[in-house]
Amino acid sequence: MTSVASCGFSQLGGYFGAVTHDGHAKVWDTGNNTLHATRPADLSDPARCLAWETSAAPEGKQSGKRQKKVAQGDSKHVLLGTQSGKVVLFNISDAKSYTMRDHHTAKVNAAVWGKDTSTAFSCSDDHHILQWDLTTRKQCKKWKAGDAAVTALCFGTRQDGIDVLVSAALQIKVWDVTTGAELQCLRGHATAIGSLLFCNAQSVFSCSHNDIDDPLIYSWSPSSGSTEPKFILSPEAAPNVIGATSLGDDKWRLASVTAEGVVQVFDSAECVQEVAKKQGAKSRKVKKAVKLVGPSSTIKMSTGDAPSAIVPILHATFKTAQQSTHLLVARGSYVAPIFENLACVSENDGELIDLDLTRESPGSYLLRQQSGVTKSSATSADVTHLSEADSLRLHSTKRRKNQQAASAEPSLAERVKELGLAKNETQGAKSGRGRPQAGSLAHMLAQALHSNDQQLFEDCLNTTDAAVVRNTITRLPAPLAVRFLIDIVARLEAKPSRGVQLLVWIRAVLLIHSSSLMTVPDLPNILSGLYSLVDARVAVFPRLLKLSGRLDLLLSQIALKSQSAAEIDAADLQIPLTSYVDEDSDNDDGDDEEGMKFDGEDSDDWDTEDEEEDGDMDADKDGDEDEDDEDENDE
Repeated sequence: MTSVASCGFSQLGGYFGAVTHDGHAKVWDTGNNTLHATRPADLSDPARCLAWETSAAPEGKQSGKRQKKVAQGDSKHVLLGTQSGKVVLFNISDAKSYTMRDHHTAKVNAAVWGKDTSTAFSCSDDHHILQWDLTTRKQCKKWKAGDAAVTALCFGTRQDGIDVLVSAALQIKVWDVTTGAELQCLRGHATAIGSLLFCNAQSVFSCSHNDIDDPLIYSWSPSSGSTEPKFILSPEAAPNVIGATSLGDDKWRLASVTAEGVVQVFDSAECVQEVAKKQGAKSRKVKKAVKLVGPSSTIKMSTGDAPSAIVPILHATFKTAQQSTHLLVARGSYVAPIFENLACVSENDGELIDLDLTRESPGSYLLRQQSGVTKSSATSADVTHLSEADSLRLHSTKRRKNQQAASAEPSLAERVKELGLAKNETQGAKSGRGRPQAGSLAHMLAQALHSNDQQLFEDCLNTTDAAVVRNTITRLPAPLAVRFLIDIVARLEAKPSRGVQLLVWIRAVLLIHSSSLMTVPDLPNILSGLYSLVDARVAVFPRLLKLSGRLDLLLSQIALKSQSAAEIDAADLQIPLTSYVDEDSDNDDGDDEEGMKFDGEDSDDWDTEDEEEDGDMDADKDGDEDEDDEDENDE
């Protein structure tokens, strides 16, 4: 869920205001879901906080129309605090701003209205609180609230009739508005406090903003003198904004909106019962003990499809004590929020109930709103049904007529193109050079916008060269940039498949003419279709990433199996299926083996055999000599 710097409902719930992070202030009419007033951002000093007028006249007789109901008694002014320390009074009726003559020396964190419409207070990072006289737009009083930045304020009247101002940093301080004296100092939060809410004369609520380290909501008593909280409300997630209503005496109902867009409702009666039950179970003698209390009911919204996505609730409040059974919520997107009254109490027993509602996604709603889709009141008797053949024939006839009308007379672009070709051919024949290349289409684009020549406009958009696009948009006059942006966004909404071609031009316009576009009062409505289209496309990215991961895993498994199968097949091909051996070849092979074995004998064996043969020959020679000697002796 996209966050904003500050947001809130008016006193009677007729308007909803928000300050974006870039400093734009927007006010919507909750009766018809339309943008009522805007204050463009000052880039040198953007707005950072918003406070609705809370001392308007009582609501008079209400007519049947919602707009007249709101106009009679609801808030008409908003206080805005800026980055540099200025405080601005913004009138939503005529969209005029009035800046206070004095200012803080650092960023304004919060502002609140006093007991009447002529008094207001503001706090800042400069550690000071300023009291303002809105009739003269001057500072009435100034005092230091501590050694840390003051982050939240609320105003109320105690049971003893003393008007008090409650400020918060890391600790909460209660101040006497008349004397400026500090009456109480309350401690309990671990981090800086983001919201303070004075519900009735006996209850003040405090909480941090979307801080997981300090997700609790504390309920304090501003008039009892006690420094301990009465209740510690424990929502399931850290709160982002809170809204409460008084039910009389010390009774109240509080709605906490988490960063995920879920609402949790707390009821004082159930809190008292739960604390009493825990105290009784622990010890009957314990009279004062602070216990942790959970929510009485939970309200959430989802798209209902598969997989289901949460439809975020941006803010929730109870309009009046008489309407404490209904919760006014803003849901969807801050681009175009949708407002709805929800019954949070059962009609049978009056108890708070859990709600799990199904609503369409913000992107789908914005696309449907921009496309102008409306429900038809025609009955089935008024409708002419066409068969498939009739429909095809009708479309082909219309297409043929359009083609004939388009080709009957050449467009201005074709004439310019023909003149340019003839001129370039003449110059090329004379000088021997080719046709020159244009580095900018600014004159052609301006002519197309002035004459509303759609064909010439499309010829310009067909160019996607970054240098040509940049030069063209740079030389395009600023008044024509708004009209060009309207026309090109309309084409993108009609045919999103042209996004690659058209987004080059849209990006160039937003970058080059951003300063002039910021001064256009109706720019949010102009770009709402582009915002919705971007949100709708970005919304499907997580699903596509999941699908891509699963496909990668599946394809990798298939590739591994294919590779293993290929390796097994290659190994099988190396083993012969049959083998044939000839018998003659076996004998020959045996002889060869013997010969090879003879040839392979060692040379040392050959030497030994030679020595043995020499020894035998010597022995035979000696024997012959002995025989000769014996013969001689006999003679």
